[in-house]
Amino acid sequence: MRLEEQVISLELAKELKELNCRQESLWWWNTHYDDGHHLHRFGEMIDDLMVISGDKRNSMLENYSIKDYTTYREYSAFTVAELGEMLLRVILGSYHSLRIAKNDHPINLWHISYEGCREIRVSLSANTEANARAKMVLYLVKEGLLKF
Repeated sequence: MRLEEQVISLELAKELKELNCRQESLWWWNTHYDDGHHLHRFGEMIDDLMVISGDKRNSMLENYSIKDYTTYREYSAFTVAELGEMLLRVILGSYHSLRIAKNDHPINLWHISYEGCREIRVSLSANTEANARAKMVLYLVKEGLLKF
C-alpha cells in the first residue's frame, strides 16, 4: 500500500485546516511554488532545510530562501490512527456508535457511519480509510459535535 493511501488527501487536509483542526501530524502535505504538492515526514530533508516541529521549525522556514514565501503552505496529512484519536466512539445523547467497514465488491470503498439500534445518523464513503475518517471528522465539526 502506498503512503498516499494511508494519509488523507491534500483537499481534505486543506478543509480540516480551514476549520482550525490542530496541525499536528507525523506526515504533512506542502505546496511550494507552482510545482504541485508533496508529502513529507517531519524530520525529512527538503532541499537544504531540515524540517522540525515547533518554533524552531517556523523560524527556519522564515529564513529559508524561497522566491515567494506566500506560495508555500503546509497541511497536516493525518494518518488513519491519528484520525481514530479524533473520532467520537459514540455520539452522546443519541447513542449512535461508530462503525467502519470496507466494501471490496464491486469497487473498493470505505464506509464510516454512526449507527443506532434502528437508524443510521450519518454514513459517508471514500476511496481510502483515511479519507473516509477525515470526511467524518469534517462532518462532526460542521455539526458542532466535535471541537478542536
